[in-house]
This record gives sequence, C-alpha cells and structure tokens, in this order.
Amino acid sequence: MLQLYIRLGHFEEQGFFLPNTSLILLFRHKADIEEICLSASRELELEIKQRVTEDEWNEQMLTFEHYKNRGPMFLDKVSTERLLEQLEDAQALLASMLTSKYIAPLRDDTALWAKKLKDVTEVLELWLQVQDLWQYLEAVFSNSVTAKELQLEAKRFARTDKSWTKMMKTTYFEMRGVLQVRKTCKTIELDFFLE
Repeated sequence: MLQLYIRLGHFEEQGFFLPNTSLILLFRHKADIEEICLSASRELELEIKQRVTEDEWNEQMLTFEHYKNRGPMFLDKVSTERLLEQLEDAQALLASMLTSKYIAPLRDDTALWAKKLKDVTEVLELWLQVQDLWQYLEAVFSNSVTAKELQLEAKRFARTDKSWTKMMKTTYFEMRGVLQVRKTCKTIELDFFLE
C-alpha cells in the first residue's frame, strides 16, 4: 500500500498526509461505517413514523351528537368507530416498529405510545357499549309507567343517568381530545355503568 501511495505522489518526506492516513483507516472499517449509516437511516425512519403517529393522535378529537334535548352528550358512533379503526392501524404500525432491530433508542417512547393507544381503544370500545346500554335504559325509564312499576330500578338509573350526563358534558366541554379519554373515563368508572 505504501508503494502505491509513493507512486501516486501522496508521500512527503515527513510521511503520509493526514487526510490520506484517515482514508486508509476508513477503508479498513468500511463495513462498520456502512452498518452505522444504515442503522442511523433506519432509526430516523422509525423516529419520523413515531412523530407522525404522535402528532396525529395529539390532534384527534372526539365527535359528539346532540341527544334529545340534553345537548351534545352522545359520542357520534360512526366517527368513533372510524377512530377505532385508525387506532387499530396505528397500534399495528407501532407493534411493527417495536420488532425492528433499529428501534433501541426509541423503544421506551414507542412502547409508551402503544400502551396509550391500547388504553384509548379499550376505553372507547367500553364507552360505546355503555352508551348503547344507557340509551336503551334511558328510553325505558323515561316512560312514566315503567318508572312507577320499577321504582327501585328507576331510582338507581336516575343516579347512573346523573353521573353519565355529568361525565359526558365534562368530556364535551373540557376534554375532547382522544388521548384525554384515558384521564376522563377510567375503565373502572365505565364498568360501574355496566352493573
């Protein structure tokens, strides 16, 4: 190698130029350097996907419908089901990212986002269940004849109705972001309504 550099004129009386010696060292580690560059490129791709997912879900809002004369206190079922489909896609993307060998620097954040979206999915699915049940019971107990015949159940439903209405209005007026669902409606609270 030294003879090649002498023939090409890359040799001075004091020795190799610094750039030339660095070049020789780089060629020795070419495979390692290529692997580092590939890893950095893949990590950047994963980081961009994660940021896009975070931005998308930080901006997602719940859509409400008016229910009878009570105002906007009913989750729009069509848009919520669409959100659930999007959540499923986002969770699949994050799960795929977590299997990548290049995820190491982002693993904790990606796993945290996967957990957030899983929690939101569970809450929204349960929320729709409770909402359907509440709507059914509200129709039953708004009938004065049924309320008189089932007085004990009607009183219990009245308490549930008051809590449900308060929770829905609080969510509508103060916390409409999809990610806030985790804070607003803990699964335990929604389970209470199913009893």
